[in-house]
Amino acid sequence: MRTAAKLAGFILAMIVAVLLGFWLASYRPAGSGAFRFTMLNVGQGDASVIESPEGHVILIDAGPAMRDDDTGRRIVLPYLRRRGFNRLDYAVLTHWDLDHAGGAEAIADGIRVGALILPRLPYRLSHLTTTAQRIRSAFERQSVPVEYLSRGDGIALGKQVTLQVLSPPPPGVGWTPTSDNDASLVLMVRYGSFRLLLTGDAEAEAEHDIIRRGLDVRASVLKIGHHGSKTSTSDRWCHAVQPKIALISVGKENTYGHPSRQVLERLQRIGSRVLRTDRNGAITIESNGTSFTVRTMLPPYNAKPARIVIR
Repeated sequence: MRTAAKLAGFILAMIVAVLLGFWLASYRPAGSGAFRFTMLNVGQGDASVIESPEGHVILIDAGPAMRDDDTGRRIVLPYLRRRGFNRLDYAVLTHWDLDHAGGAEAIADGIRVGALILPRLPYRLSHLTTTAQRIRSAFERQSVPVEYLSRGDGIALGKQVTLQVLSPPPPGVGWTPTSDNDASLVLMVRYGSFRLLLTGDAEAEAEHDIIRRGLDVRASVLKIGHHGSKTSTSDRWCHAVQPKIALISVGKENTYGHPSRQVLERLQRIGSRVLRTDRNGAITIESNGTSFTVRTMLPPYNAKPARIVIR
């Protein structure tokens, strides 16, 4: 029985490897004039890669590293190498939860990084856990500078792609996050008229604070907060963002019940098309600034990408 199980596992791994090969082979090379966002399938966690038309690259979160499985080493680094990257312009950790930051130590040790981006936190949340200290030390050993960002700050990825920080607010200014989740970096990515909203694990309080500030959160694509937890992606947020595509990074048959039925119903009511890493595998959005295509590692868009025009 054990031998049969090992054989079945080997066959499954080979099938995934072949699919990944075809998926990667379908891409144009880095720096070939397209904007790309790829949400990697790291299970119950988050890791995404943004590529500018000029070939600049930024990593948003690094996947979980728990027990004997480090997805930063097992998934994120191999993906970057297959894409031909030997350097990241930035590595962004939206917050310190291990399902987002755990794989970052492997990133620090495995690829050159221009700068590490972290949220600027209020004092009560600024004390690092032992694990967070270890991860930050890994970047310091590589002489990677650390930048702390809050609302009003931005990142330029080449000349055409910008990332605007919508949350957290600067410490002491207005609403103060009281949890690591609500202190997540929330980033609006712009390329031409294409807009992509990344939310980390931000929950309803952070969403409502962003809306109260009058910030424009409309986006073609929304990365759903906190893996589809019912405490994020409120009705008010859904109607403010109005995404055509909603992406959920979530582990298959996870014990948290993510994504929640309430969130899926909210997205259905506003007509958003939902794609999930547990069902669709890794997901790539490619844009020319006026329209975008969606490609998934698994059906429905693994053979022919869906093209969507931005209006």
